[in-house]
Amino acid sequence: MFLVATHRNLVDADARWAYLCGLVAIGGAGDAEIDAEEARDATATGVRRAATARALRPTVEAKKETWERAFHDDDVPNAVHEAMLQGFWHPAQRKLTAEYVERYFDEIRPLWDRRPGEIAKNAVQYLFPPVVETRTVTAADQWLADEEQPAPLRRLVAEGRDGIARALRARERDAM
Repeated sequence: MFLVATHRNLVDADARWAYLCGLVAIGGAGDAEIDAEEARDATATGVRRAATARALRPTVEAKKETWERAFHDDDVPNAVHEAMLQGFWHPAQRKLTAEYVERYFDEIRPLWDRRPGEIAKNAVQYLFPPVVETRTVTAADQWLADEEQPAPLRRLVAEGRDGIARALRARERDAM
């Protein structure tokens, strides 16, 4: 149990989920705790928070499962899809998600073409690799060089790319 039993009723659901998600991200809690909290918070919000927590699990299998569901499972409800996306990237999990930088650029267009606007837009924005490395900018530049990409998708990818480029410039400036 991730909270002290005597204090269970003093902490609201939002705080419990925030605490649990933090623990999950660093490996301090897992499926059993997520399942228990989801049963306790039997609401639509609880379902979404559980999806985020499951995406935060720090294992190769969990990241693969989340990625596959986000990109290839068209039956995931919109709100759950967005919740999963929010839990995929975590700064403490860089090694687990390193391979997904290039995969993002390989898989975002098919998702964009297949899924409705809001789902595709959320995936493009939430799953843009927050990896502040030159390789992210290079991969984005290569993807953007293909002028066959739809203009709205190009704009979203360009915005993600520009955020990484700004962060790299800030790092360079700070190093002076």
